[in-house]
Amino acid sequence: KERMDKFQESKSIMRQINKSFANKDFTIVETGASKLQKWGLDMNNFFPEGSNKKPSEAREEIWLEPDLFKLAIENFTKASANLLKISKEKNLEKTIQAFREVANTCKGCHKKFRN
Repeated sequence: KERMDKFQESKSIMRQINKSFANKDFTIVETGASKLQKWGLDMNNFFPEGSNKKPSEAREEIWLEPDLFKLAIENFTKASANLLKISKEKNLEKTIQAFREVANTCKGCHKKFRN
């Protein structure tokens, strides 16, 4: 449950960041990117063995291919850190591109490791 709540929170943060582009609110982007990076650093701790029972949407591949899963988390964390760094430049186009990179890490991980 706690893991699922954390993922819902990150989804909400991603939405907030996306909306912030309309008025170029880089403070929201920076705050959100920082939270996403922290979540990436903590994420692996929320997947103990046997925690894939309903209502979890985690696939067994998380535990069968732990190195690939850890790499996916690292990619998310690095992309989030990059978003934070780029957002401080206050260049909207670059920030949107960095945001898309974060979103792509989410999609890639969900495709492989989520039901």
